[in-house]
Amino acid sequence: MNAKPAPARSTTLSKPLMALVLGIAPFWVFVGMDHFGGAPGGRENLLGVMMAMIGLLACVRMLRGDGKDAPRWMPRTMLLVVALLVCAFQLGHSAGLYSARELWHSVAGRPAPEPSNYTGLPQYQVHSTESASRQRSEAELRADIATSYALIRGQTQARNLYVAACYPAMAPMPLPEPPAFLREDDRKKIEDYEQAMIRAAERRCTEANTLAYISRKQEEIARMRDIAAIQERIYAERNGG
Repeated sequence: MNAKPAPARSTTLSKPLMALVLGIAPFWVFVGMDHFGGAPGGRENLLGVMMAMIGLLACVRMLRGDGKDAPRWMPRTMLLVVALLVCAFQLGHSAGLYSARELWHSVAGRPAPEPSNYTGLPQYQVHSTESASRQRSEAELRADIATSYALIRGQTQARNLYVAACYPAMAPMPLPEPPAFLREDDRKKIEDYEQAMIRAAERRCTEANTLAYISRKQEEIARMRDIAAIQERIYAERNGG
């Protein structure tokens, strides 16, 4: 009986290549949802999970049968092993267990945060803040100043904690001291908000968090400091300062 001819090499490589494509394609094809409960930067790519599982099962099946129907060809076997590893990695990535981008950043370093574009309050906001502050009673204006300092210190604490976790080479922003005329209940309000922001501070190093906790927070802190400076100036004018 004549021996069955071995399949052509181009044919034997087609299935391993297809499995490799199933493991690679989900990096560009996303059908799923943002992932909130897993690793930093992770998202659940439901289509990616399905494709990776199909590729993974196909690789296992082909490796089990490798060399049975035809003599084992090392390039095909190596391609199957590569496809298996890629599909296994893709399964975890698509399930949101880790982010390929964040893994790369941990090795190669994170890109520098975007610089803040803040150049000061626009004139209309300066005038509106001055006008609103002059219309407030002394107690109301003092409460406004306490609120401003609560926001400044709380946001600064959150920014500094994120920087310490993800950009340790960056300097922390200084915490401004509340003015001496604030009363005990005002200081308690500032302390409570500050502690709440510390507890809620994000420490997961992702591009989205870097934008939110460094670039945007620095801009918001600078804006609030300018507003607080106007409020304090009006308060001082009212009290003969």
